[in-house]
Amino acid sequence: MAAWKELHEIVTVAEPHPKVVKFVEEYLKPGSKVLDLGCGKGRHSLYCAQKGIKVWAVDIESNCLEVLKKEVGKSGLTSSIDIKQSDIRGLPYENDFFDAVITVNVINHGYWEDVKGFFSEMKRVLKPGGLIFAIVVPREFLETVMVPKTREVEKGTFIGLGVIDGDVAHHVLTEEEVRELLEGYDILKLENFKEFSMWIKKEVTHMEIIARNPR
Repeated sequence: MAAWKELHEIVTVAEPHPKVVKFVEEYLKPGSKVLDLGCGKGRHSLYCAQKGIKVWAVDIESNCLEVLKKEVGKSGLTSSIDIKQSDIRGLPYENDFFDAVITVNVINHGYWEDVKGFFSEMKRVLKPGGLIFAIVVPREFLETVMVPKTREVEKGTFIGLGVIDGDVAHHVLTEEEVRELLEGYDILKLENFKEFSMWIKKEVTHMEIIARNPR
């Protein structure tokens, strides 16, 4: 957990991602139950709660959650955001609980088996008809972050990337892998986009995923 603590102390992004804002405006309504998966310091939790959405915020790093708790208290949103520390590979929530899961630049961290586990847990806690909104890193992300020390430790999984958390394993997803992970879902959006990353101070390629759980 020390690596994540150091990462969040170095960089803070306070504003909600514009694509999260658009997703919330188009798909969610007040009273929706939303999981902010890998919430960090809670920029998306706070935004959703301000829109009347009930939020469950989960992250493995306790220092981030302490920052979020203070912000929640200052904002008067205590009754709208439930905060828990947990490994996202085993979420402390019951089956079929959430209307939506929002996760931004989180579920690439790990090996292929970890990524499959993240998607399995998201499906478990989603209600029938529930939505996944995710921003992840695709293979094209490698074009701007590979450095001489980068090595592929299994197919599609890299360590030593030229980013702040580059020593953590990153599995960079192909469209085929995403479709495999979302088998049985209605895929509403699956496309790459470019944006300037405040974390690594350069333009990178990300992938936006919106999918509905039909079960």
